[in-house]
Amino acid sequence: MMRCYLSLLWMFSVFLLVEGLIIEDFRLSWKRVPSEGLLEAKVNGTWGAVRYISRYNWRDPLDDLVCRTFGYVNESVMQPQFNGTPDAAFTIQHCPVEVASMQMLNTSCELQAGNPQSDYDNIFKSINCRALQLVDGPSPLEGRLEAGLFGQLQAVYGRTFDEKAANVTCTSLGYPTHYGAGKLPLYTRNIQCTGTELSLEQCTHSGDYTAPSTSAEVVSVACDGGPLKLEQSKGNRSYEGILVGYHDNIWYDVVGQVSETTAKTMCSILGFGHVGFATRAHPGKNLHYYKQNIVCQGHEKYIEECQGELKYCVEQRYYHCTIMSNSLTHVALFCSDYTLENISLSATGVIQVGVNGQIWAVCDAYFTPETANSVCTVLGFHGTESFDVKTTGDNSVIEILGSIICKPNATSVIDCHIKHQFSYRPYDSSAECRNYVLLTCN
Repeated sequence: MMRCYLSLLWMFSVFLLVEGLIIEDFRLSWKRVPSEGLLEAKVNGTWGAVRYISRYNWRDPLDDLVCRTFGYVNESVMQPQFNGTPDAAFTIQHCPVEVASMQMLNTSCELQAGNPQSDYDNIFKSINCRALQLVDGPSPLEGRLEAGLFGQLQAVYGRTFDEKAANVTCTSLGYPTHYGAGKLPLYTRNIQCTGTELSLEQCTHSGDYTAPSTSAEVVSVACDGGPLKLEQSKGNRSYEGILVGYHDNIWYDVVGQVSETTAKTMCSILGFGHVGFATRAHPGKNLHYYKQNIVCQGHEKYIEECQGELKYCVEQRYYHCTIMSNSLTHVALFCSDYTLENISLSATGVIQVGVNGQIWAVCDAYFTPETANSVCTVLGFHGTESFDVKTTGDNSVIEILGSIICKPNATSVIDCHIKHQFSYRPYDSSAECRNYVLLTCN
C-alpha cells in the first residue's frame, strides 16, 4: 500500500541535536488518513520511527503538541492503528508536561538514539489526531467547521461544500447552518468529495477563490449523534439493561453516577419516552472506551449533546482497566414507568402483578402485614389470614419484578405501585431478589 507523508520541514528554523545526531525534520506517515500515523524523524539524512518508553502505556501530552504542529486540533481519544516495530531514529525516555513546541524536544526531553533496551513498555509513537472540530454551535454536534487541511487549521469556504463533503465530515448526513466566520484563516479552494473518503484531505482540492464577503458563506455542519443500546444481563426486555454508546465504529461504556433527569433523558434518546431510572451494574468487563458521569438537562436528542467526554483507559496492562471498571460501576437503565396494571393470586397463593403485559411475582422486601391487608382488600377480601415467603430455585419459572407498595387503607390497584428491585439493588444476578411472597386472604 502506498505510504503518504505530511512533513514539518517548513516549520523548523533550526535543527535539533540528539547525542550529536542532527534531527532535520519530522513527518506523520499514514496508510488510512493523513491525520493518523506513525511519527517519524529524519536524522542525519535517514528517516526512522520515533519511539518512547512508558510504564503503563500512557498517552502523553506530547501527542497533542504533535497534532497541533501538523495543523490538526489535538490528539483524538480514538486509539491509532498499530504500526509494527520499525527501526527507531531515536527514543523519548521522558518528556515534561510543559514542552510547548517540537523545537524543545532536544532541550527539554531525555532522548536516546536508536532502540535502547528497557524493562518498560516500548511503544512507537503512533498518533491519531482530531482533524476537524465544530465550534460556536448549540451543541458539539453542530457548528462552524474548522478543519486541519494540509498543515493548517482553517475555517472552510462554503461555495462548493456539498452534501457529500458533509457526509465525509460527519460520517452521516450533515446540513449546513451558519454561525459566523471566526478568527481562523479561510480555506477557499474547491472541495469535491465522493462521500466515501475518511478525511476531507482525501477529497479533491482544486482552484482558489476570493474570500467571501460575508460570514454566511463559511461552512457550518450539523451531524447526527451515535446510537445507544441496552445490553441485558437478566431477562430479555429491550427496555432494561446496561447502557453502551457507539462512536466511530466502536461501542463504549457509560460509567459513574447519573441523575434521575439524565436517566430519563437517556431513556428518551433510546425511544422509550422520558421515563425510568438508573442503577449501578458490575458486568465484570475490561474497560476500554468510556464516558463517565454523564449530565443531561432533559431536552437532548443525542448523548453527545449531554456533558461528558469520551475517554480511553490507557492502563490496559496490569489489570488496571478491569479494576477501574469495577470501581466506577456501569450505568444500567430501566426505561419504563412500571405501571401496576392488575393484582391477582395464583392457585398456590403467589401474589401476581401485571406490569408491561407480563405477570410477575413480588419480592419480600418492603412487604409488611399492612401491605398484606391492603392487597387482600384490593382483591375484595376482608383481610389477611397469613402470608409466607419462598425462594426461587435455579430452574424456577417464577420471575420477580420488585416490591409492591400500597397506601394505607388501599381499596384499588391505583392505590398501589411497584418498586422495581433494581431501584434499590445493583443490577447483578448475585444481588437480585430470590424471595417471593405467598398470601392467604379471608
